[in-house]
Amino acid sequence: MLPALDAAAPMQVHAKRGQQGESKVSVTQHGDMRPATSVRNRSPWRSAIAAGLGSAIEYYDFQLYAVLAVTISALFFPNQSPETALLSTLLIFGGAFLVRPLGGMFFGWLGDRHGRRSALLVTVIGMGFATVGIGLLPGYLALGILAPCLLLLLRFAQGFFAGGEVTGAATYIAESVPVRQRGFFGAFNPAMATFGLTLGTGATGLCSAILGAPAMAAWGWRIPLLLPVR
Repeated sequence: MLPALDAAAPMQVHAKRGQQGESKVSVTQHGDMRPATSVRNRSPWRSAIAAGLGSAIEYYDFQLYAVLAVTISALFFPNQSPETALLSTLLIFGGAFLVRPLGGMFFGWLGDRHGRRSALLVTVIGMGFATVGIGLLPGYLALGILAPCLLLLLRFAQGFFAGGEVTGAATYIAESVPVRQRGFFGAFNPAMATFGLTLGTGATGLCSAILGAPAMAAWGWRIPLLLPVR
């Protein structure tokens, strides 16, 4: 005779994976049998490297504005003193951080509904368009007050997509790698983001060294921003 089960005790059976990596069924606390969602096998190295490369691209784009601030300040705020123009340019730079949490929440929701890879792809493409938009944007002498306003909007877009990418990439890695290796593979994301920041600084410095200050101020500053056309 089977021993009686304590009705008050919570009953929960986690889904078990079959030989093909597919989850079978789960038993809830109320004893309901539910088909579990099929889980696709993923290579942890492939997932971590792909997410890390996305972070590198995002933060290469994100960094360029900061290292070009001195150069572009005179183009978008020519009627101000050099110090005030630089402060105005850096104020726009800081605006991107205001929308980063919004990007993280939106793309977190999008990833839950449509998959992490789709959400990450949107962030990378969106960041590329925003960065190229800054690279093609005429200055104050051509557009007037509209130029810094558009610069602010494009910078907001950069912050929005960057916030979505960094949180989405971290979640994607955590969901794709073995539990005992999440610390190791999770480090790919911040490491590659830092590499992207370094790459953006290096690319701008290289352009400045090759072109010289006059050409860099006239048109050379656009080159690193247009490199996302890949």
